[in-house]
Amino acid sequence: MTNRSIFGRKVAAAVAGGASARMLVHGHSHVAGQGSGSSGGLTNAALTGFCEKLATSFATYGLTAKRTGWMADYNTSIDGTNINTFDSRVGFGSGWVSHTSNNVLGGRHIWQSGTASGKGYLTYQPGFTFNGLRAWYPLSPGLSTNVGIYLDNALFTSLNQNGPVNAITASTISAGAPHSLLTVKENGGAGPAFWNGVEFYPTTLPNIAVTVAGGRGQTSDVFANGHDAWSPLPGLAAFSADLVVLYCMTNDLLTNNAVYFFKRNLAAMAVTSVVRGNCIIVVDPPATGSGPFINGTYEDYAEAAKSVAAQYGCGFVDTRMIFSRSWDRANADGLMNSAAHPNDTGHQYIADMIAQEAMKFVN
Repeated sequence: MTNRSIFGRKVAAAVAGGASARMLVHGHSHVAGQGSGSSGGLTNAALTGFCEKLATSFATYGLTAKRTGWMADYNTSIDGTNINTFDSRVGFGSGWVSHTSNNVLGGRHIWQSGTASGKGYLTYQPGFTFNGLRAWYPLSPGLSTNVGIYLDNALFTSLNQNGPVNAITASTISAGAPHSLLTVKENGGAGPAFWNGVEFYPTTLPNIAVTVAGGRGQTSDVFANGHDAWSPLPGLAAFSADLVVLYCMTNDLLTNNAVYFFKRNLAAMAVTSVVRGNCIIVVDPPATGSGPFINGTYEDYAEAAKSVAAQYGCGFVDTRMIFSRSWDRANADGLMNSAAHPNDTGHQYIADMIAQEAMKFVN
């Protein structure tokens, strides 16, 4: 019998007709897709980022991959961007908003008051048909007992989020016939409805199902936060991916977070990931050519990331091999959209490098 990694076993089983191997990409705005696409800004950038481009990258190895999962709100509240503007596949109906302070895996909780009138729908139209889904949400005393799950506008089932203790959980929903639209609404359960995210099961299962947890503007201090049961670190543990990609360096550098704290946070995420699956750590491309990106701190961060990867048996992707260590050079080479975001071409290179590293766990 061939010895395989966790991700490799899952991919092999998927190729043989089993469930998809689950890949989670966790990090900041690059993960969310910012800088990619024809607009190069915030309009529908989520549809064209490197997580979406992994499908093309894995295809070169004969594997099918599809972006099938959304966690949280991309932290779009950071600049008041409407989530529907950033990702037209997702929409906030009346009463659905990003929580003002409740950080979770992929941004902030999405929630709807249980007392508001004229409540609308949280909508997902993933762009493919699906036979089922896994809904992620918190449990807590006082939350709604009646959160409606609608498929193609028909009520299919309801979730009870009123739990005796704080927790994060997931419910797997088998939908039977193919559907193309998921909507969610609080239906008078005497409390607010909260939403962490969703993984869809496409009608035709890919070998690799990619879920995006891209919290724009967030740092490793947020990603490694375990204060609440649904905070990012417990969320990472609960998700239990077969392969986690950790991409979380740029905002730490731009906010001058000490190398020690970045390394500590990265180690917490890495060990949480490798206990349950495999992990890849990414060194981000260079950002604007000032401060920590030219005074040696960028190099110290990269060495810290390499050290954590070696300690926990993670894969390691150093995007500087393509982008260089200089934003000026990367920009001159046509790889940057802004002072801190790669453009569409840059996103494709990142996808290719991650897929290449992931294949080391498969072969």
